[in-house]
Amino acid sequence: MIIPPRGSTNMSDIINIPLFPVNLFKIRMRNHKKIKNYIVNTVVPNFEKHGPNDKNSKAYTDYVPGAIDAPWKILSTFYDEDIQDFLKKTGVNFDKGWTYKVTCWYGLMTNSTTQFVHDHIGGPTTIQWSGVHYVVLDEKSSGTIFLNPNSKLMKAVMPTKNYNEIPEIYFPVEQGVIVEEGDMVFFPSWLEHHTPSHTTDSLRAVVALNIMLRYDNKDGY
Repeated sequence: MIIPPRGSTNMSDIINIPLFPVNLFKIRMRNHKKIKNYIVNTVVPNFEKHGPNDKNSKAYTDYVPGAIDAPWKILSTFYDEDIQDFLKKTGVNFDKGWTYKVTCWYGLMTNSTTQFVHDHIGGPTTIQWSGVHYVVLDEKSSGTIFLNPNSKLMKAVMPTKNYNEIPEIYFPVEQGVIVEEGDMVFFPSWLEHHTPSHTTDSLRAVVALNIMLRYDNKDGY
C-alpha cells in the first residue's frame, strides 16, 4: 500500500482509484442475421398471436413454459465462434483441455415493465459467464441494466439517513451498457441485472445464454 506524504492540502493531489472493476465484454455477432431471421420469421408470429407468456415481465420467452421451442442445438452453434473468441480474450487456452457448454433462450417484449433484478447463478452446473445478444433493438430501446455488486455494502455504511446530504459516492449505482442491434455482451453470471422498462410498441428481442466452462473431465458439467 502506498501512503501519500503528510501535509498535502492541494485538492488536485487527490486521485480517485476505482479498484476491482467488473469485467464485461462486447462483441459484434458474426451470425446475427441468421439468428434474427429465425426469431423474426418463427418466434415473432407466435408472440403476436399468443402474447406474453411470462406474467412477471410481460415477455414472450421459452425460458418458461408456454412459448414455442427453438431448435437450440442448431441455433446455439451460431454463437460458437464468438464465444470462443471471447473466452480466449479472458485467457482460456482450448489447446490445454478447456471445454464449454452453452444454454440459450429468447425473450421478446413490447410495452413491458421493468424486469425483476436477477443473476444467473444456479445449478445443477456452475455457470461462469452469461451473455445477451440484442437481436432486435431500435433507437427507442436500451441495453441491459447492471447493478453495482457492492450496493448492499454501500448501503450498510451510509453515514446518514438523510439522502439529501449523502455524497454521491455512497449511493448504490446501476449502469447500462451502450449497445446496438447485433451486439453481444458477456458478463459474470453473478452480476445482478435487469431489463429496463420498455413501454413502446416497438419490438425488443434478445437471446440470453449461459456458459459453463470446464478445464477437464474431472470438473464435470
